[in-house]
Amino acid sequence: MIASASTSLRGLANAKLNLFFKVGNKRSDGYHEIQSLIVFLRLADNVTLTLANQEEVEGGGMHLYGINSNNIPKDAQNLAAKATNLLRDNYQGILPKYHVSLAKTIPSGAGLGGGSADAAAVLKLLAGRHEEVQPMVGSYPWHQKLGADVSVCLGNRSSLVAGIGEKICDSRLSESVGKLFHILLVMPKQSLETKAVFDRHADLRKGTNNPVAIVPLVEPLELGDLRRLGNDLLPAAISLCPAIARLIDAMQSLAGCCYACMTGSGSVVFGLFADKAVAYQAYRQMIIDKDAYWVCLTEMLRD
Repeated sequence: MIASASTSLRGLANAKLNLFFKVGNKRSDGYHEIQSLIVFLRLADNVTLTLANQEEVEGGGMHLYGINSNNIPKDAQNLAAKATNLLRDNYQGILPKYHVSLAKTIPSGAGLGGGSADAAAVLKLLAGRHEEVQPMVGSYPWHQKLGADVSVCLGNRSSLVAGIGEKICDSRLSESVGKLFHILLVMPKQSLETKAVFDRHADLRKGTNNPVAIVPLVEPLELGDLRRLGNDLLPAAISLCPAIARLIDAMQSLAGCCYACMTGSGSVVFGLFADKAVAYQAYRQMIIDKDAYWVCLTEMLRD
């Protein structure tokens, strides 16, 4: 969803959810091979780009407010700012300077891809306004410069992702899983940094001689497949934030919860529900949980 005025552009940056997450061996470039089924949620940040005046050009920075905003960079280290700067560096004299404003509803350190979604939203907004940048937005290896999730966030549709985020193909959920589009999200009081979780995962695997196989998936995924595939980063995340394990158990025990796990590198856990009213009752229970910092009831976007 994109709206525009003469000097501003506005759009939504939808959160992503990893229904399963497999981690393979570490490559020579330091990245891990991964495989994941990613869906997108109605939960979204609001992104606004406004043509910058001279003072903003000289001062830099960005306007950012909302959940966890104090923990998010407001300078060139922010992924949305990095995306803007990469485009401007390649289209100097063509792409004007924009001031970025983010209204955050996606918490950071959650595994919901908020930063990647913001960057992708900025790229799509600029490509929509400036046709000259469309070739770069559509073909540039964003996963190498901005992180594995940015490329899939540009598509904003259910996808099977592999490699280090650059191999993306549409993926269909089975009919039974597709009905579980009411999503309950719970974040513990501790956020997690992706690098810290991957480092702990590597530590836990030290001394093991069994390589992790990334298996091609062809058929639509059933609920049993999600339970079997799970999230390889879960043991590492739990070792850093034990509340994750208890929240998953609590979620799974709720009436109507068909599956519960952790998304990405955490720390948010999720539950899948078929019935909205039942999901709302589960939400009411989780908002008073002693380990819950943030609770959200949302829906899966349907392609």
